[in-house]
Amino acid sequence: MARTFVGIDIDGERLRVVALEEAGNELKIVAIVQRDIESSGDTAEMLASILSERVSSAARMAMALPASSVLSRRLTFPFGDRKKIAAAVPLELGARLPTDLTDYHICSLPPHQGDEGHSTVGIAIPTDLIDSTLAPFDELQLPLRHVGIAPFAYVGHLQEQPDDCIIVSVRENDISTLLVQAGEPVSYRASARNRAHSGADIIEQVRRDANSLQKSAALDNLPLLLFGSGLDDELQKLILESMPEARVPAESFDEEILPAQFLPALALARLAASQGRQSFNLRQGEYAFRGSLAPFRRQLTAAAILLCLTLIALTGGAWFSWSRKAASADRLQQQMEAIYLQTFPQAKDAPKDIPLHMTSRLNEARNQSQLLGGPGAAPLPSLEAVSRALPDDSGTFIRELTFDKDGVRLAGRASSFDAVDQYAAALKKELLYNDARISDAKMSIDGKQVEFRIELGFAGQGVQR
Repeated sequence: MARTFVGIDIDGERLRVVALEEAGNELKIVAIVQRDIESSGDTAEMLASILSERVSSAARMAMALPASSVLSRRLTFPFGDRKKIAAAVPLELGARLPTDLTDYHICSLPPHQGDEGHSTVGIAIPTDLIDSTLAPFDELQLPLRHVGIAPFAYVGHLQEQPDDCIIVSVRENDISTLLVQAGEPVSYRASARNRAHSGADIIEQVRRDANSLQKSAALDNLPLLLFGSGLDDELQKLILESMPEARVPAESFDEEILPAQFLPALALARLAASQGRQSFNLRQGEYAFRGSLAPFRRQLTAAAILLCLTLIALTGGAWFSWSRKAASADRLQQQMEAIYLQTFPQAKDAPKDIPLHMTSRLNEARNQSQLLGGPGAAPLPSLEAVSRALPDDSGTFIRELTFDKDGVRLAGRASSFDAVDQYAAALKKELLYNDARISDAKMSIDGKQVEFRIELGFAGQGVQR
């Protein structure tokens, strides 16, 4: 969704609005509006109505306070650090302005480096003016994100602005003349405009202020950019005819030249699009834009407190649950240690990992049982049965016994073939075996004994007795 930027120019009983919208890498004018207002308090409501009808209500907005409504002095410092300058400006203004600054908000424009040091414009704005200006916008939650000082807010936001020039802003009740060098505002003059003044008087005032600014900077014949909400067609024609160096910036809307009265609002809309980079913005610190959630601050605070209490309760419950489980684990550990020491009385202390250690000892015992026999194995019962079946004479003996899950294999010597047959018959009578087969029987080399091999099969499916 394309973003929208709105510039607001309020002069006396007239409101002018210019809305810009992003179109690729460019900003395109999408609406210009002019309304008559009875009082400044009606401005925010009228603007909210305009936004709902013409542009997005989430548009970024910018406006400017006239220089004639603030107190200012040109200040020069030998250092350029902004924090140091911000700290020094209130002291310098307090010494140079013939008034008590208790009820003023002190600020300054971005410093500009010159031959004599770093210069800036220190500004003292009445706090009641700030409050009365911002309050209607904040109450309606209009996104007024930038509040500058005219004519400083216009610098760099009009087409074909020379790096060195003089900006002349003509309003209904005042005329501001600003010197711009290298694209930066340097110094200005602000004078009241009397409605009784003729066009010639205004021209003389503009010429006098422009010459004064140029002489202070050792310059001459600078171009004058002329515009303003109080510049009607007749006055504009008189100034252009009397001052060849003056011109009105050419801006177009719907293929027509934009009237000079709308140029301040256009410059402010572009200022909103630039997000006020490298320019003064009153919307900082205590006057910063709080966003659309500001009206719900109390509700959000209550919700945050409730959330914190809920987190504390959940954390406490989790801690108590963990404590109970930890205590239960300690009891189980003590029981395992007691069981281990009972099982292995020769051990002095229980190991750290009792289950692992006992599993290892159990596997070791199981392997030993399989080798030596036990309640679940048959080597010893098989050895007993083989020994019991041997004849009483000492002529028959077993020299090799092989035991596995399939059966028993015997190798030995007997005094005769009959002795071998008798031994096999005796093995068949053992309940442990279901078969006793003589797999080999032959005379020994010396012819005195018979060497034999007998294979025994277990009765049933297992090796149990």
